Amino acid sequence: MSSASSTGESAHKRSQVSLKTEKQEGSESACTTVSSTWRQDVHFLGDKEGKVHLRCPPVFDDINDTRRHLKQHLAAAFRVFSRQSFDEGVAGHVSLRDPGNPKTFWINPLSTHFSQICVSDLVLVSEDGNVLPEGAQKAINGPAFTIHSAIHRARPDLNAVCHAHSAYGKAFSCFGRPIEMLYQDALRFYNDLSVYPRYGGTVLTAEEGKRVADALVPTCRNVILQNHGMITCGKTVDEAAFSSLRSTGAAMRSCLRMLQCALVSRKSIFLLKKLNSRTREVAIQTRCG
Repeated sequence: MSSASSTGESAHKRSQVSLKTEKQEGSESACTTVSSTWRQDVHFLGDKEGKVHLRCPPVFDDINDTRRHLKQHLAAAFRVFSRQSFDEGVAGHVSLRDPGNPKTFWINPLSTHFSQICVSDLVLVSEDGNVLPEGAQKAINGPAFTIHSAIHRARPDLNAVCHAHSAYGKAFSCFGRPIEMLYQDALRFYNDLSVYPRYGGTVLTAEEGKRVADALVPTCRNVILQNHGMITCGKTVDEAAFSSLRSTGAAMRSCLRMLQCALVSRKSIFLLKKLNSRTREVAIQTRCG
């Protein structure tokens, strides 16, 4: 996935105003028609004549072209997650708000391994949980819909949501605490990471989904689910997926630091017995997480 696609600007919104990039001789397409703050924050250097520009996501006049491009990046995100071993059985899911109908979103089908997901496998889901005919006619993970639909509904500013059961993400979530700002790369989560300080079992009810969405608070794009894992969001799937990679790396370093500094006196938060039994029964029956 191109790093340029993980910008804070929404490809959804740009596609609807029919902006066109200009080709300049000897350079890639320039985003001169799009005013943005992220380009100013990159602190890049170009040539004296101003012909060297930052790469930027493509802009399409046709909404179908926009949709195809975004779905390709969604499928690519699953392949990247697979390479990072972010897949565990059928647990884990990534969703993308449809650029034409924001009340629907694309998501991976149930029981298809991340390493095998193609654009043709992506399922389009309505806000009430029905599989729509425009996408693959495959079943989806119930808890996935509960979580993702609640976030998409609560945060219209975010178009993509990633949730994976990575090894270090799960391990760090047991501490029920945010990632500590100990090094520069962790600062990408400064004031942008919250903690959902409870475990309600497998997310099957709309009430639990809303609690997870509310944990993101008005401005955060990332949340640690205690005793569960992590959720990262973004205006593009590239941004959300990149945050997932970075948060897992930060969790890994934090876990190792705690062990290396012998901070084992910090108690992990154990699950309630009644939730243990219920979650186990659901896992055995549906194999979903």
